[in-house]
Amino acid sequence: MGALVKSIFSSTMSVAACQSKGPVISMRPGPSGKLAVFAAGAYHLLSHDAIIHCKAYGNYARIFLRDGSSYCVAKTLKALQAELPENQFTRCHQSHLINNIYIQSISQTKATLVNGESRINIPIARRKLTTLKKRLGLCRKIPTTIQKKV
Repeated sequence: MGALVKSIFSSTMSVAACQSKGPVISMRPGPSGKLAVFAAGAYHLLSHDAIIHCKAYGNYARIFLRDGSSYCVAKTLKALQAELPENQFTRCHQSHLINNIYIQSISQTKATLVNGESRINIPIARRKLTTLKKRLGLCRKIPTTIQKKV
């Protein structure tokens, strides 16, 4: 009984956290290079380059744009990740999807995204650090041939 109450409560909190910053909107596949979101009675086509990062709130996600605006969509981060180009966006944490072109620096625990004068620190999961480094071309190449001693 306690687990069920906790599950319902956390789901309700996720919706409230996402809605507190704006209305929940629906999302549709857009033309190439764009993501279509429905808000205020109209579809808005968001360029992939305009998306800085996305944050999960349970079964909802908030999309943060470079102009400072954000949209809350009724999709999981996994579904949103499937709509965006894999080579441009990286899932660096259970709750975060980042646009690689905005990365200024990465450390063992966080990525710093830059948008003009503002900087955003996004956590990086230990298991996702190698994937992120590979996408950015920061992993060292390991020689495939090893000379044997005779």
